[in-house]
Formats: sequence, structure tokens, C-alpha cells
Amino acid sequence: MIGFVDELAVYVLVYLLATVGCGVGVGRALQVEDPETRTGLLGLLLGSGGWALFQTAFLVAPTYRVAYLSYIASLVVGLSSIYAWLYFASAFTGRTLHRSRIWRRVAVGSYLAIIVLKLTNPLHGSYFTITWVAEPFVHYEITHGVSHWVITGVSYVAAGIGFFMLFEAFTEADYDTLPLAGLSVLTAAPVGLDVLGYTTDVFIEMNYEPIGVAVFAVGALFVFRDRFFVVQASDTTQKPLLYFDANDRLRDYNSHAEAVYPDVDARCGERLSTAFPAITAALDTETATIRRDEGDEPGYYLVTETFVSQTGPSDGRVIHLTDVTSAERRRRELDRHNQQLESISAGLRHELLNQLNILQGWIRQTERAVVDGDTESAEEALETVDDAGDRAVDIIEDFVSLTQYGTTVDETSQVSLESVVAEARTATDADVSLLATVDKTVAANRSRLVHMVTSAVEFADANGAGSLAVGVTDGQITFTDDGEPIGDETNPGDYFDLDAAVPNSRAGLALPKVRVLAQLHGWTVRLDEGYEAGIKIVVAGSGVGGSPVVSTPAASTAGQPTADPQSARSTDVTADRSSSDRATSDATPGRESQSVSVVPDRLWQRARGQSSDD
Repeated sequence: MIGFVDELAVYVLVYLLATVGCGVGVGRALQVEDPETRTGLLGLLLGSGGWALFQTAFLVAPTYRVAYLSYIASLVVGLSSIYAWLYFASAFTGRTLHRSRIWRRVAVGSYLAIIVLKLTNPLHGSYFTITWVAEPFVHYEITHGVSHWVITGVSYVAAGIGFFMLFEAFTEADYDTLPLAGLSVLTAAPVGLDVLGYTTDVFIEMNYEPIGVAVFAVGALFVFRDRFFVVQASDTTQKPLLYFDANDRLRDYNSHAEAVYPDVDARCGERLSTAFPAITAALDTETATIRRDEGDEPGYYLVTETFVSQTGPSDGRVIHLTDVTSAERRRRELDRHNQQLESISAGLRHELLNQLNILQGWIRQTERAVVDGDTESAEEALETVDDAGDRAVDIIEDFVSLTQYGTTVDETSQVSLESVVAEARTATDADVSLLATVDKTVAANRSRLVHMVTSAVEFADANGAGSLAVGVTDGQITFTDDGEPIGDETNPGDYFDLDAAVPNSRAGLALPKVRVLAQLHGWTVRLDEGYEAGIKIVVAGSGVGGSPVVSTPAASTAGQPTADPQSARSTDVTADRSSSDRATSDATPGRESQSVSVVPDRLWQRARGQSSDD
């Protein structure tokens, strides 16, 4: 027996507290924003509160009739809390069982059938009997029958399903839900008191479930209010989540958020605007996307927020970060491709119109020469027309190559600069001596890198250069020629524009192709404005922290030292020039073809009279 002085008063007090707890919870539940969760909670609290109230009335009933009616009423009202519990668990965890017409009909049908069984207890007596006893204190005692225990067993199974839904949500929330799990255990604990009341004399035989529901109401809606509804707002375990309180201060986060922000723990207690300025800015934009540099590739996250206003207008909010890296990269690639196509369209129009103007001018010159009988001038004019036509074909081929290489590089390999330079030299008939550092490799798409080097050679030729050095400085690829330097009145960016024809029309699409092919690798291209002995093109990697686009290859034999990048190494690579007779009206005649000399970049700089810091 319970060792209290007045045991009846203890039971009455406990059930009254359970009634008050459920009643106070009703006030909070009315503020829950989600209508389905609110409906389930109200049903649970009203049913359990009524159950506890009628149990209290049964304990203090002065007559058998009042005791009997009080207990019947507690059974009718209390049974509804089981269905409300299932409804709440389904709604809270985002399921749709509570919306199913079939399950609703089953619930209503089973509820009515059980109520009929309880109300007809005086006829069959299989549910319970009431007797007056004096131990452990004077009261009416309930003795439950077979029907009661069968229905109770089914009810426990149903309630267990609801607990399973909640525990699953707590487990999958990737959130500190241990207090909530403990609260759920306390909610179910009174079931053990039912069993003890039936099997021992420690407790009287009563329904103790309302006590557990009252504990749940106080714990979920008051003690662990924020944590409880943050779990509901955490709609997926795969998203990084950041929880901010009503004052917009970071209070909690899940492990996925820690993966994105390794120092997130140190930011706890800080305001959103201070701890996460990028997220704050993103929430004020339509796209609401932030970039995080993670490893070699940046990651992109869509920022959304869920306001936790379940029990008040300003209980805080949960920031969701949805990984949209793949989609964002595709979008950026599409934007880049569209911009490239627009630029190609404008450049093609510009270049072809130029060539058409040249053709028209020389055709008119031919007509005048024919009319004047000047055969020699007519032949020269026709040759120029033929060259201009070839030039137009070359322009079209260049634009076609730009469109063919219009997709961002997805896969790269370590490519030797020496072999790339040799291949590029055989791919062009430009009269340029090509010099390159040979002990470096580049993480690139080989064919596109070759095309980029070839385009740099063609530009050097158009720029009046006799030599082009392909070097590596601070992890950046450099193309240095000895042609015309950047003009005082020329914007360096014009060299890369498709329709600018800088420094002359022969340069055409050479540098624009270098830029496009570099961008496809994620690299950036610029001219070194401080270089005055010619043109120096700098190709920089776009990795995190300025990761180099080149690396030194390992020794091919174990124990063999890696070649010194500054060593005076020289290699002659014989290049068979193509037999193409392509030329334009402003081509430089008489230049002999050169073999490819491969020398270290520093030696090339010394030969040019430049310091190694250039």
C-alpha cells in the first residue's frame, strides 16, 4: 500500500493535477498554428482532462449511482483520447493516416461499438463491477472484466503505434531529441501503474493514463516547447537545420549544419545577421541561394525558413539549407552557355560583316581594274577577294569550334605541357617560335587545352610576335609574346571581346577562344597590364584559396628525384607545319617556319632581358 497518511487525498490530488495540467495545455494547444496538429492536441487534452476529472469524481462519489455514472463517463471520454492521440501523432509527424476516409470510418465505427459495450455493461457485466471496500482506504473499487482487458490491450497497441510515429520522428530529426524521448517514456509510464493496480495491492485498480497525458502536455507545450515543435519543423533529416529563438539568436543545430559550418557551435547565442550574414542576405532575395566553399568545388544551398509559431506569434524559426549544388551548377552553366551563344552571335555578325565589306570593296576594285584594262591589278584584287573568302571560312570554323567546346569540363586528367605544346604547334601554321616549361602537368581536358594553346599561338602571330613562351608562375599558366604591347588607349578587356578585333582584325577570335576554353575549365584569364615587352596572358585556377591549375609530376622511378623546375633543360621538338596557304591581307610575308624550342620559363625571361619576377 502507499504509505501516505491520507491515501484517498493523494489520489484525488494527483487526478486533479492531471485535470489542471490538461486544461492548461488546452490553452496552449489553441495557439498551435498547424490546424491538424492543433485538432489532435485538443482532442487528446480534452479527452484526457475529462477522463481525469471523471476519475476524480469517481473517487469522491458519495453513492454507488454517482460512482457508477462517473466511471462510465470516464470510460466514454477517456476512450476518445486514444483516437485523438493517433490523430495527433499522424499529423505531427507529417503522415496522412488521419486524413484517410477509410481509417476515419474504422475509428468512428470501433469507437461507437466499444461505447455500446461499455454502456450495456449492466446487462452483461463483462466490462467491470463496482464494490464498496475499506482497504487500503474507504472507496468504491473497480474490478475489470475480460472485455475491459481485451479492449485495453488493443488500445495499448494503438497508443504504441502513436509512440512509434513520434520516436521515429525524433530519431530521424538529426536533432537533440533525448529530452523529448524521455518525455514520451514518462507519458507511457502510467500504463505500468495500471498493471500494478491489477496485479498487486500497491495501487488501487484505476486508469492512470490521464496522468501521463498531463505530463506530456506540460512537457511538450511548456518545458520543451521550442524543441518539440522544432522537430516538427524539421521536415527532413538530410537538410542542415539552424534553430533561432524569438530574439533571432542561434540556439541549436543538427549534424548536417555542422558539416556545412564546422564552427557553428561557436556561433551559438549570436544573432542571425551577425553569425550568418550570407543567409541573412539570401533571405531578402528571390533566389535565396548561398555559396559555401567546400573542398575543391563550391557548394550551393537554397535557404528557406519555417517559423516556429506553434504556441505563440514569435517562438523563433528554423533555417533550412537545401543542397542545390547540382541544380545551381546546371543553371550557371546554362547562363554561361547562353551568354556565350549571345556573344558568339554578335561576334559572328561583326566578323562576317567586316569580311563582306572587304569583299565588296575589292570586288568593286576588280570591276574598275577590268574596265580600265588593268589586268595585273584585277588579278591582285581577285587574290585579295579569295583571301577574304578564306578568312570568312576560317571565321565560321572558329565560331563552330567555340560552340563545339561550349560545355563545361566535367572530367580532367594530368596533361603534360610539353606534349600539349608540341601538339598545338603542329595544329597551326603561325610563324611563331614556341617556348615552354616542360616539367609541369596541368589538370585539364587535353583537347581543349591544346586548342587553347593553339589559339594563343595564333594571337601571338597576329600580334606581330616572333616568340611565345608558355610558362608557369605561382600555379598559373602564362603565355608571353614579344609582339605589340597593350596600347595606351586600349582597354585590356577588349582583347577578349568577340567583336572588338583588338589589336587588329587578324587577331580575330584568338583570345576570345582562349578565354572561353579557360572558362570551361573553371579558370580565369587576364592580361598582365604591367608587362610592357609584349603581351602576357595569365590563366589562373578558380579553386579554393587560389589552388594552382598546374602541378609538378612525381618521379617516374622510385627513388629518382623530381626534375628541378628551374633547371636549364632544353628540348627540341620538330613540328611538321600544315601545308595550308591561309593568309589575310595584313599577313606578314617572308617569315620562315620555326621548330618548337622548349626551355625553362626563367631562362626565357633572362633571354628577354626580364627579371624572374615579371
